[in-house]
Amino acid sequence: MLVSAWACFAATAALAEPGALLRSVSSGAPVRGAVAALPAGGWCAGNLNGELFCADAAGKRRALAYADGPVLNAPLAMGERLLVASTRSVQAFALADGKPLWRLALPPRPDGPLWDGYMPDPLALDGEELLVAHGRELLRLRAADGRPRWRVTLEAAVMASPQRDGGDLLLADVQGRLLRIDAASGATRARWNLAQGLIQGAPALRDGRIWVGGRDARVRAFDGNGGAAAPTPRWEASHGGNWIMAGPLLVGEQLVVAESDGFLIQAYRADSGEKLWHMGLGQNVYQAPALDGDRLLVASGRAYQADAQGLVTALGPRGELLWQRGLPANAFGRPLVLGRRLVVGTENGQVHELALD
Repeated sequence: MLVSAWACFAATAALAEPGALLRSVSSGAPVRGAVAALPAGGWCAGNLNGELFCADAAGKRRALAYADGPVLNAPLAMGERLLVASTRSVQAFALADGKPLWRLALPPRPDGPLWDGYMPDPLALDGEELLVAHGRELLRLRAADGRPRWRVTLEAAVMASPQRDGGDLLLADVQGRLLRIDAASGATRARWNLAQGLIQGAPALRDGRIWVGGRDARVRAFDGNGGAAAPTPRWEASHGGNWIMAGPLLVGEQLVVAESDGFLIQAYRADSGEKLWHMGLGQNVYQAPALDGDRLLVASGRAYQADAQGLVTALGPRGELLWQRGLPANAFGRPLVLGRRLVVGTENGQVHELALD
């Protein structure tokens, strides 16, 4: 099936200034989740109508299909398949022509998701398998046919994307807990309380430490994420009541935290919590910035203004403004660095490609 419209803006990336618009591709509904990279340099995204639309490196349409529910996350390209976890199912499509390959029905999530209604991205695992977190359901599936290797029901729903940690999976849930789950069996090895309420962004992990933000408007650092022992609190900082829904991002020795119910981007010294710099965007950030070398690339919008314009902002390692590009609508999905392009979706149903340098 074809998307409703395609709009291309002719530009040569090699001659474009940083932040220049290279191309925009339109669909018929808001793009809320992240854009996924394709193996040959293109990208694919989904919208709230369940429409999947992809473009190759030159901006040419590659594959088009429809999921059976809104897409609130990034699709996952595995080989010649595109895997999609919508609000109603997990589906696989052929990348070459969008042909449906298989479908696994899941308990439906409500239609008409709110502006903060995200779902975890599917996670590629070893041996052509993938992990899907869908509300309280957690499944490890075969990419070839969708058959579950295991399926478990969690105590609480998961909105943050799971992460690999050796042979384990780490998941943060809506009750502020971090779960360590055996990737081979789905058994929960340990669970710890880390925040006072919902964790929506994936925690940052490095060298046995954990950094987490939450809707309790706090960012916290912990020592020790291995084994079953509870992590030890290291430092904590308040964001004055402003929700933190985007995952914290490690940039060298800095931890960058973007507010989702406020306008501030704050950087801390990761080991001590010392505040290093901050910048007021005047907009909200809902998914973690992208990293290009030591540059931060931030997509933002105004949550309570459906007709607001969005922004892409490039910041240097000390928070200095490098460039900024206005977008025609709110940008709430995670931006994707693809070669020397930045790709981001917006609430007016478009995906935009910007020049990085």
